[in-house]
Amino acid sequence: PPEVHAAEFLGSSSSVQALAATGGEELLVRGRNFGAGNLSDSSEWQTGCAPRSAGAISWADAASLPQQDGNRSKAAAEALAVAVGGLPCRSVHWRSDRTLVCITPAGAGANLTVTVQVCGLNASSDASAREGTQSSSAPAPLLVSYRPPAVERVLLFPRDGSAPLSALVSAESPAPGALPALLMDPSGGERIQLLGHSFGPSAREPSAGDWPPPAWWTGSSPTSFALDGNFPCESGTVVRHNDSAVECTSSALPVGLVTDAWLLPAAGGQDGAKAYLRVLAARASDQFAADILGPRSGVDPPDAVHAAGSESFGWPPAGGATIALSVRSVGAYAFDPSAGTLAVQVWPAEGTEGLAGGGPLACSSAAWDAAAGSPGQTRARNATCVLPAMVGAGHRLVLEVRNATGHVVTRAVTQQRLSFAPPVVESWSAPPRLERWARTSDRGGPSVEVRLAGRGFGGADFGPRVLIGGVECAETVWSTDALVTCRVPSMGGQNHSVVLLVGNQSSDPESVPSYSVAPPEIHAAELVGATPGPGVAQLDTVGGLDVLRIRGRNFGAWEWDAASCGPASNASAAGVFEAGLLVPRAFAAAGAAGAGDGSALPDGVWRCLSVAWESDSQVLCVAPSGAGAWLNLTVSLCGVTVRSDESAFNGDAAGGSGFG
Repeated sequence: PPEVHAAEFLGSSSSVQALAATGGEELLVRGRNFGAGNLSDSSEWQTGCAPRSAGAISWADAASLPQQDGNRSKAAAEALAVAVGGLPCRSVHWRSDRTLVCITPAGAGANLTVTVQVCGLNASSDASAREGTQSSSAPAPLLVSYRPPAVERVLLFPRDGSAPLSALVSAESPAPGALPALLMDPSGGERIQLLGHSFGPSAREPSAGDWPPPAWWTGSSPTSFALDGNFPCESGTVVRHNDSAVECTSSALPVGLVTDAWLLPAAGGQDGAKAYLRVLAARASDQFAADILGPRSGVDPPDAVHAAGSESFGWPPAGGATIALSVRSVGAYAFDPSAGTLAVQVWPAEGTEGLAGGGPLACSSAAWDAAAGSPGQTRARNATCVLPAMVGAGHRLVLEVRNATGHVVTRAVTQQRLSFAPPVVESWSAPPRLERWARTSDRGGPSVEVRLAGRGFGGADFGPRVLIGGVECAETVWSTDALVTCRVPSMGGQNHSVVLLVGNQSSDPESVPSYSVAPPEIHAAELVGATPGPGVAQLDTVGGLDVLRIRGRNFGAWEWDAASCGPASNASAAGVFEAGLLVPRAFAAAGAAGAGDGSALPDGVWRCLSVAWESDSQVLCVAPSGAGAWLNLTVSLCGVTVRSDESAFNGDAAGGSGFG
């Protein structure tokens, strides 16, 4: 059987090392009887293990098993395998009958055995004959250990969704009051992350997909994790995410409690070092608060900035305004403005979370008012900062004092909400030729470029959107705080509202002229298949036998639906585009409804039995049943109806002419 004599890192003379909990290191295993075959050539293992060897696998079975590490099959791996503390090495490299290289698995724990399996025969480092001797005076069993776990930093995520609070821990028990306090909500339920190293891999039992199936598995996890101490983690909530992060939920604490808490992590049964930090059970919003005083006097024009109840609104979206703030203690604790650096952030309101990368925006030039008292403990102090470019309404300002290590020692949230001035569209413009339909290659897609001018569009690109008649532009491009360009989608109709949306605010549609698409025009018509020439086309009185080609412009795109007409249109989904012939007065007076094919419209028009769109300037009409002479054509697009005697028909600017 195999024997395990020693294990060491490659390049190291020490036989006992602390392994990285993440694994992936090269561990040289020394012993004997590791076999004479090269593991990279699995064919040698076909005869290297007898078919009936305990634990051996037949090559017939191996053919259906997955490969690992190139051309090494599971059969070869079953013949030769290595484990550290019961966990299989990521890979094993055979060197000789006396040496193997194990790429260590992720793990945890101390005083772990190294096990070698050859053709189903196992040998572990705590039971093998060391260095070839089997006497009772053999050296102590060979054992290896992973690095002990350690907590280095604590992150606390406040329940109000504001910036996480960070605290470094001390490796030694501190003197009373030596550590800055970590503010924790007395009611508990806050998410806490413990960051460090060597917490070990995810603890789980081996599954059917594990390779190789460890014959030495004991049924209990050798990488279990535990957390001891008086740090307020709710029982049963400790979860290890990975080797460097553990999470728990805070437990309820007495209000006003101040204590030096300690943590003791243990992974794989191996204790780490104690970590200490101070805990203060007090809601940040209960202890300190901030107020918005308004623009700094003499710096920014206060005309547009107002305060009403719980909101301060009208701040310029382009940024650059200096805002005056006040921080005050509302609990039992004073604060020291000189204890660290002042930082002010704008926390996005609902509906604006995705702006500027989805996180808070930092104010620049945050500073305490030097004229408002001397350094030291205080219960109130004024400050200023320069607001960033931002849009939207209902934001909160968060003021924090951070010490040299980044720990938050004072935190205050403004009582009032901060709102920037909403966008105002003052005008829009488009090239004249684009104020009518222009057919494009994308089947009625965007074809009109409209430039919106105004203010409050944002000092940066916060994803503005433009709605015309309730239909969103297919593409909107931000240029400046005062200029946005959009490509109008295919649509028709008149008097559409123009609205710009940015963040959770929108412009007033009454502040800008409405948008109207030029109505259709009828220029000419001809009987398909008839010889071109002057005169009136003669249609059969029986509908469906003749086809008229109606020429003009602004006929739009056949793909439109009723939504493309906008909410101001009275067009139905079936009546976006219609064409027909006006019923003669004699028929209309008699209440005639056409020739019995149901084609008459309520407004006295014989409707085309069908209309086929060909282009923006040409459509086909299957003539309805009818009678009479010199009838005028009519076309309706998105509820806007025109007649041939109102258009420049056949080159006659005065209109007129018709069909019979």
